[in-house]
This record gives sequence, C-alpha cells and structure tokens, in this order.
Amino acid sequence: FEPVGTRVQYRRLGLAEALMSEGLRRLKELGATSAVVRARDDNTAAIACYEKLDFSIVSDTFGFERTIEIEA
Repeated sequence: FEPVGTRVQYRRLGLAEALMSEGLRRLKELGATSAVVRARDDNTAAIACYEKLDFSIVSDTFGFERTIEIEA
C-alpha cells in the first residue's frame, strides 16, 4: 500500500479506507494471510485509518535522521 496519501481537500471522505479495503480484498483473493503497513508515530490520521481497518500496532521501531552540512 505504500505510499498512500489523500490530498487535503479529499480527506475524511473514506477514500483511503475504501482503497485499502479493496486492496486487502484482492490480497486475500490471491491467498495472502497478512498485510503490513507503516506510519510515522505522529501521523494520527494514518494510524486512525489503519486501526479502523483492524490493523494492530506490532512494533514501535524508529529511524534516525541527520542533516548533512555541505562545506563551502
């Protein structure tokens, strides 16, 4: 499913949920028994959508980021 996003003006209409529901239906039809999605821990909208689709949080892993300064 990654990356999936909804433009601001079309959010909260159920579009992401509908898209993911159809994707899950197709995966099941093909024999899949599990699906994994990832979201940043501060992306409350994505987390709410995934939880509404019965996904469960199974990991709280995180990444590291660093800005690299370019020397003149």
